[in-house]
Amino acid sequence: MSPVRGRDRFKGSRRGLVAVAAALIVAADASAIAILEPAESLAAQQPAATKTVPAASSATELTAQMSATDALEPRLLTPVHYAWVRPAVVNVWEKTTSPRPVDRITMTATPDMRTWVHRLTIALRLDLNGRLMTQALHGDRVAVIQSGRGWSLIRLESQTGGAFPRGIIGYIPSVQLSNSPIARPRAGVHSAATAITVAKRYLGVSYLWAGMSSYGIDCSGLSYMAYRAAGVTLPRDAADQALIGMPVGSRHLLPGDLVFFGRGARTNIHHVGIYLGRGLVLHAPHTGSWVRVSPLSAWSDYWGARRIIR
Repeated sequence: MSPVRGRDRFKGSRRGLVAVAAALIVAADASAIAILEPAESLAAQQPAATKTVPAASSATELTAQMSATDALEPRLLTPVHYAWVRPAVVNVWEKTTSPRPVDRITMTATPDMRTWVHRLTIALRLDLNGRLMTQALHGDRVAVIQSGRGWSLIRLESQTGGAFPRGIIGYIPSVQLSNSPIARPRAGVHSAATAITVAKRYLGVSYLWAGMSSYGIDCSGLSYMAYRAAGVTLPRDAADQALIGMPVGSRHLLPGDLVFFGRGARTNIHHVGIYLGRGLVLHAPHTGSWVRVSPLSAWSDYWGARRIIR
């Protein structure tokens, strides 16, 4: 990741994993907007186990095994069971070997995320690119694909994008998961005003690659959390969020519209912010910075805008 801008977390060192997963996972309708469901209703949807997944030490290794044995299987990586995230926020790692010594305090039943973020230097934050897929939140339901040696390989169904239309795949310490449903906070009023109100609560929060909380957040994590509070589940990354909602011309922007930055094709989008009105954008800029308000005119590569709630 560039130190001056955020990028799609599924690029770079994850390219091999993405290529395999993209070829195997059944595509989903990327233009759909999913409304949050109560955890209680999701519990009834748990399917029975249908296959035994071969042992693997990383998501890359597992998907390679699945490619060799199940290339024609439409229900790739069928979950053994479902589980729910216990702590307020947990890290979802690309591999079981991804965490570094500084990350150990985030891998317990009660992860100390505040201390962890405080200890991360700029270099350590930049080094999360290629290690951290995303973060999961309290009450999030995850599909457990494989468990062993203290780890669970999961699909985070509430966060889609890139090569993961059915949910981001990664590793979470098993101790951070519950086999019983955990209710998530109820969404607020379904409006752009709700999204803006929640987004403003993150002002001053430091930028963190793959971050999804007040301990640290990235640009698409900010828009994701803002609209999640309004009852809308966006894709996880900026380029995928640019597929959602209705396109809006620059002269017709309204508060709450998502504004995107990047040159040319949608896949080149590297940043997203929330339009506040009066030419101002709320956003999480890059590693080493914090959530702030900037004029839209500050960008030379404005790509376009989408209205999520009409």
